[in-house]
Amino acid sequence: MPEIEIFEDKSVMVGKRRKGKDETLEDAMKTMERFSDWLVAAQQHNPWGEADAVNTAMLYALLVHLRDEIDKVIALGGDDARNAYEFFRKTK
Repeated sequence: MPEIEIFEDKSVMVGKRRKGKDETLEDAMKTMERFSDWLVAAQQHNPWGEADAVNTAMLYALLVHLRDEIDKVIALGGDDARNAYEFFRKTK
């Protein structure tokens, strides 16, 4: 079980980072890796059947929101990011 620390301001730290805060690119990459694993698992085990109407609506809204936000961040990278991706994809 991960270490849990509760601070005076009632914020909570689980493990090494404050919950909900990815302060570095490395932190964000770990979060995205876990999310990616969940997405792969969701394709094998359809999550829509286990959720009630409220959770279904929340999951749908969150996934649509993330897709939109991801597209915005990808656009920020432009041609340089796409070229770097293509270079390393081809060398794999």
